[in-house]
Amino acid sequence: PDSVYRTEEAKLRAIATEALRRNVAGQPILIGTTSVESSERLSKRLTSEPLRKLALVLLLRDRWFTANNAQEDGRAIEALKPFDKPLDSMTPSDMRPMAKELGLTLNPVTDENLSRLAALLDLPADSTGTLKAALEGGIKHRVLNAKKHDEESQIILSAGALGAVTIATNMAGRGVDIKLGGEFNENVLRGVNRVLKRAGESNAFEMRNEERLGALEKIGPNQYLIYGEDAVAFLKHMADEQTVRALGGLHIIGSERHDARRIDNQLRGRAARQGDPGSSRFYLSLEDELMRRFGGSNVSGLMETLKIDEALPIEHNLVNRTIEQSQQRVEGFNFDSRKHLLEYDDVLNQQRTKIYEQRQRIFTKDDLTEDVDDMLVAEVTRRVTLGAAQNEGWWKFLAWLDEVQPTQQRADGSLFFPFSIE
Repeated sequence: PDSVYRTEEAKLRAIATEALRRNVAGQPILIGTTSVESSERLSKRLTSEPLRKLALVLLLRDRWFTANNAQEDGRAIEALKPFDKPLDSMTPSDMRPMAKELGLTLNPVTDENLSRLAALLDLPADSTGTLKAALEGGIKHRVLNAKKHDEESQIILSAGALGAVTIATNMAGRGVDIKLGGEFNENVLRGVNRVLKRAGESNAFEMRNEERLGALEKIGPNQYLIYGEDAVAFLKHMADEQTVRALGGLHIIGSERHDARRIDNQLRGRAARQGDPGSSRFYLSLEDELMRRFGGSNVSGLMETLKIDEALPIEHNLVNRTIEQSQQRVEGFNFDSRKHLLEYDDVLNQQRTKIYEQRQRIFTKDDLTEDVDDMLVAEVTRRVTLGAAQNEGWWKFLAWLDEVQPTQQRADGSLFFPFSIE
């Protein structure tokens, strides 16, 4: 199900938290966005400083609830509201008073804080080292948008590698399958095939990777010879692939709903392809463009009235219906636009057909006298009808006659005057 938050800030925090948790575990993540600006904004949230601030906010909230013997029940806590402000504008001085009161060190990478943070993120106790590295250096990730179109396919190919984090617009890299464990060089596979061929595997080049792995494990490293590096790289790749499968495969995070549900389904379809494991979840806010246009403000106002905690996602049928109805309205509007465009095209096509019919008749008919006479009669009849229907119509009719038949000189030198002079 979708996780819906009242503010965009809360949504960005939830995405960063989920990315941190899964990245520390080693699961590959693909974060889909609807625009280049959104992808760059999310990229900044995965750097060290915002992640450290986010970790401190999580620790402060947890310490406050523990100290006050309270549980998160969805209601907004007045004492915690200052921590709802954007992380970009939050400073250590904003956290220091409460941290001092609760006895919390404002350093998220101390042993005590790391252990508690790992528990909050549902991570094993032995993952504190990886968690510390992520907080100190940020989450290593790659951004795929219109600015890097030449690297598009390569970035997508490596998006399924162990611990890979990729931020991409929803339309980027379409048509490229994301393989679990990442893509390895074909030269590596070629070297492994040669090793197996020497070891007596006659069909090495036709084997599946799992079969190659089993055959390679049966022979000793002393038979790798000059292809030792290729064999080691292949074994590491297969080990990473098995680890990624055990972690649940590729996880898709949608940062915003697209106008069309078809695009959202395409993003979800990046995971769990061809029998591979995978998962997906969308993180939305009532301040998203789609929600702002179609009723998101009503739900947001209701949340403020009921004093619901911004840090917690909304789970209500009203929100789900609002999202679905919003997309249906946009899809209906787009359908009507395409329908009208098709109707305009039909009109142009009818005109085009008539013109081509006349053009073809001119090319194929020997004598066009009757056709020209019919056109002259039709035009003169139209002009006469207009002249009879208007007060000054006959003057306009004479002006038209002068225009189509001005003064001309006959063969004998005399002049043929227009109708107005005659």
